[in-house]
Amino acid sequence: MRTPELKAMRPALEAVPGFGRLLSRLRRNGQPAWLVGGVLRDWVLGRPLVDIDLAVGQDCEPLARRLATEGDGSWFWLDRERGQCRVVLSDEAGRTFCYDLSPFKGGSLLADLGERDFTINAMALPLDEAEGRLVDPYGGMRDLAGKRLRVTTPGVMQQDPLRILRGLRFARILEFDFDPLTFELMKRAAPTMIDLPGERVSMELALILSLPLRRKLLAEIERLHLFASLGLKKVGFWSTPEEQTRIQALEAAIAAVPERLAARDIAGGWSAAALVRLHLLLKAPDEDAVRALAARLRLPRNALKALLGLHRLENLSLPPVPATSRRRRLWLQQLPGHPGCCLLHFLAFGRQGESDASGPALLAADALALAAGEIPPPLVPATELAAELGIARGPLVGRLLQRLVSAEIAGLVDDRTEAIDWLKKELEMGIDKGSNPT
Repeated sequence: MRTPELKAMRPALEAVPGFGRLLSRLRRNGQPAWLVGGVLRDWVLGRPLVDIDLAVGQDCEPLARRLATEGDGSWFWLDRERGQCRVVLSDEAGRTFCYDLSPFKGGSLLADLGERDFTINAMALPLDEAEGRLVDPYGGMRDLAGKRLRVTTPGVMQQDPLRILRGLRFARILEFDFDPLTFELMKRAAPTMIDLPGERVSMELALILSLPLRRKLLAEIERLHLFASLGLKKVGFWSTPEEQTRIQALEAAIAAVPERLAARDIAGGWSAAALVRLHLLLKAPDEDAVRALAARLRLPRNALKALLGLHRLENLSLPPVPATSRRRRLWLQQLPGHPGCCLLHFLAFGRQGESDASGPALLAADALALAAGEIPPPLVPATELAAELGIARGPLVGRLLQRLVSAEIAGLVDDRTEAIDWLKKELEMGIDKGSNPT
């Protein structure tokens, strides 16, 4: 396994926007700085470098401002009280890269590393080639070689129990195992997660559930009593063969659609795929429980709307998926909540009436078109409907338009003329009294 050295890392680092300018400025100012944490871990493992963590011995704000300005990017405070900043830059392809700048925690480099969570994140490399030796006081390189997650010190989980969720995420992404003592410390600290702010929990859960569900991760969640510790309803249903089959069906559905649809951010860092996984793992018995879940996690309104839609979808009998693109888009628009979430749920669990024309690829393409604003216009615009039918404007017009959409999805009308004739018949049958289209 290769050992981090600045000379060896330079090609990968210089591919990150702004790194060359950053290094030149640090050297001109004589400002000491160290690469720390994930950037070293990822380089050793051969992973892409997209997040550059830097520890500096002084105020980070001037450096963050200058780096953002020179790179045509932006910066903001991660933790103003602790002086931690983030700079966001993009390359010519539109890919995003982050620099996290932090002064030493505890006043020195060694104290800073001792306050980090896992040994693989507690290494440092000076950005001065004259002193360019790796600082690895806790054996992070050994643990990288052994594919092992191990805490730096026994108290780090109690200090910030959010690290339990971070550990689960690292284990899943890197396919590492937990050191037995580390997992025991996570179990002991788990009950204290009840006091974590919902926003912090939500951010980590969104990242974890953006990844495919695997049995190993689910078993670790169950052993930690994770959801109960978070104050959420714990459902360990993945232990049964039937529910394992449901998880496999969902993962197959997510894999069958373009990544940009499944990974599309709906709200607060929650993707469509992550919200459907959350719905599956924490199946709420009623809408009040869905709202309680959203309140605990401080989910944005659009994420709550998506979860409520998934809950309602469980009890809906959907019409067959139409064979034309326009009608499929109308069909998707009728799904409750968020079309992308409901589409993934439908592909996994609701294939009744599905034909070759409504396969995952075509449905996904129509869902992406809707997300891009390509919404089918009504066959008869609302502004013209009242005049065409000789009725007054009001709630009746809205009900007629909604029923017209249902009729078009069902293949009862194809164009404006057929739509007006069909609506006239509906009026004669007394739509305003609650009749249904045939």
